[in-house]
Formats: sequence, structure tokens, C-alpha cells
Amino acid sequence: MSGSHSVGKSTLLADLRQTSPQFTFVDEAYLHLLAEGHDFAATPSVDDIEAQLERSISLVSSHAESDAVFERCPIDYLAYLAALKVDRETLTYWIEASSAAVSAIDGIIFVGVEQRDRIHISPDELPKLRKKVDALLRDILIEDEWGLSLAVVEVHGSPTERARQAQTWIQTCEAQRRRADRSPAGNRVQSNRRGLGARPMDPMQPGPEFAIRPSMVADAGSLAAIWQRSIRDLCYEDHQGRADVIAAWCAQKTPAALATALTDPTRYWLVAIDPARVVLGVGLLGRPARYRTTVVAPATPVQRKRLPNSNQIPAGPIDLASLQ
Repeated sequence: MSGSHSVGKSTLLADLRQTSPQFTFVDEAYLHLLAEGHDFAATPSVDDIEAQLERSISLVSSHAESDAVFERCPIDYLAYLAALKVDRETLTYWIEASSAAVSAIDGIIFVGVEQRDRIHISPDELPKLRKKVDALLRDILIEDEWGLSLAVVEVHGSPTERARQAQTWIQTCEAQRRRADRSPAGNRVQSNRRGLGARPMDPMQPGPEFAIRPSMVADAGSLAAIWQRSIRDLCYEDHQGRADVIAAWCAQKTPAALATALTDPTRYWLVAIDPARVVLGVGLLGRPARYRTTVVAPATPVQRKRLPNSNQIPAGPIDLASLQ
């Protein structure tokens, strides 16, 4: 799980402990260090955050081969360091030190500060730092500005609603993993997630090789980021840069909304991914097979191809190999 302080992560973790006993649950680094006698300052210091980050890296690494849910992950502490405006050299050091641990993470449940804040925050709880870290985590996880390409779902609503959304996402991911484990090796898309600090693609270079696979609920964060960027960057003639029109257009293109849409049995979603498992685009078919839409990341250097008209796609079961 990931999120700023005082957003409800501990409550969600407690609820998931009850509904998902198959997992090992790991408290945040702060509690581990506190139990060992670490003396934390009233206002978070860089030294305190670095100590927690170091312990978080150790916790994730020590559970890399097990099914575990962490109350926080290294990305949280990197966001705090960025919010505290550490020098570039220090942040770069910790980004590199966190890379291996981050690559072991299968997915992130993001608990954000909602627009209508559900939690009352006193001045002692550093509300400005809370919102700053929340904004940084949104940039890192939802907008994928660091190029991590992690599977992310953002939960909303009451504690009960958040627990239900997280549990549904976990169950879907587990089912997809079981199906992947049963699939012949030749039908799998090889993954090699980009790590922290990876260099972004150069749009002036030839387009990357890519593979097409059925989309998963875990893709919802990447799909939302691509769709919203596409609306903002490629549809100017329609919205003329008006913030209200863009906001209305993007309202149903959130990770939560797309996570729900991805489970709709009347829709068939496909994603294009590069060798580093970065999502380049998404296609949507209806059932029976009818072409609905295609969205490609604005900076993706791929050749355009004419898509078949809806009446050229045969009805009935879709053969993924033929479609690729």
C-alpha cells in the first residue's frame, strides 16, 4: 500500500488482515523502528525518513519471494524525501538503492487524500506536508512520471468501500496470475519492468517492439494515465483547452472507474506493451466482437495502421493470436 500520512492505510490494512488471511501483513517501517527504540523527531527529519526508507527496503527485500502486503513501500519514503527537498545527489542515491526492492513489488494499492477529505487533520499532523506528499505520489504512481509502470489501483470512499475495492482487485490479480501460471510458456508476454530511474523512451528513435495481451485490472492506473493524456494532448480541437470540458471528459477515465470497466463481461480490453512491460496503448472491443475505441499514449513512437471497421471483425470468440 502507498499513501501520505493520515489517509487511512492502517485501517485498510486491518480490514484486509480479516479478509485475506493468505497473505503475510507487514507493518510500516516506522512501527518496526519505534519498537526498537528509535527516537523520532516531532517533525519528520531527513534522517528519520532515510532510516525508514532503509528499513522499508529491507522489509520488501526479505519478503520478495512470499505473498505479502506492506503498509508502506520505499516509494512512500522517496516521496517524503522529495517533499523535504533533499539535494539531487541524495535523492538519486536512494532511488538507486530502492530499485531492486521496487522491482519486487507486484502492485500498489494507493490510498490518497480525497477531494472531500474524510479525515480531520489537526495542525500537529502537518497537513501541508500530507498534501504535498499525496501530490508527489500521484505524480509517481498515477501519472507514472518516474517511469515505474507499476500496477496501481486507487481506492476511494468509506473504509468499507475501500476494503471492498482492494479485496476485489487482489482477487482479480490472483486469478489472472493463476491463469498465467497455467498458460503455455509460448503464450506469455515476457516481462522486464523498468526500474526506478530508468531512462524514458526517446520519441525521435524508431518505435519499440511491442506485444498485445488481454488487459488486467492491474493495468487500470496505466490506462487512466494514457487516456487522460490522450484527451489533453490530442483532442484540443474538441476541448479547446477548456479545463472544465477536459475535467468532465476525464471524469470517467480514473483508475477506479477503469478498474470496474475492466471487469465488465460485455467488453474485451487489450493493451500493447513494450519489452519493459510499459503500456503503450489500449484497445476496446465489445461483445459480440465490435470495435469500440483505441487510445495510444501521445509520446508513443509507433506507426499508425488503419483499423478494421466494426463489420470486418468476425462475430463470436476472439482468437487472440489472429488479432495480434
